[in-house]
Amino acid sequence: MEEVQNHIGPLRLAVESQGRTLRSLYSNGSGGPPGYLENAREEDKQWKNQMFGKLDAFMDRLEKVEAFVIAHDATEAQIVVDRKELNRKLNWKLAVVSLVISIISILSANISSCKHVAQTFLSDQHSQNTPQLSIK
Repeated sequence: MEEVQNHIGPLRLAVESQGRTLRSLYSNGSGGPPGYLENAREEDKQWKNQMFGKLDAFMDRLEKVEAFVIAHDATEAQIVVDRKELNRKLNWKLAVVSLVISIISILSANISSCKHVAQTFLSDQHSQNTPQLSIK
């Protein structure tokens, strides 16, 4: 029996020291002070909550920025469409005004040349076809 006690004694001491080590790491509801792992777990929860709070705040701000960018892109696209439409209308009006000016200048040239031809024709015929009245 003594020999068994000699072999079991060191084993019992090793188990007791490991038990104390485990209790010091994690009290596991034994009623003692919280162990190292319980404190570390609480600290981990605290910094994880802080990080997730910061991440949530960052995501909220990011969503606002993304919404602004999307709205800005839509506005820019609408501005481009509006400018194209305005340019198309302006080009159409410019073409119509140019056409009117061209027609007016052609008509003006034709009218003035017709007047000149008519004056020349009438003045030549008038002098040739009109009998000269001589008063005696």
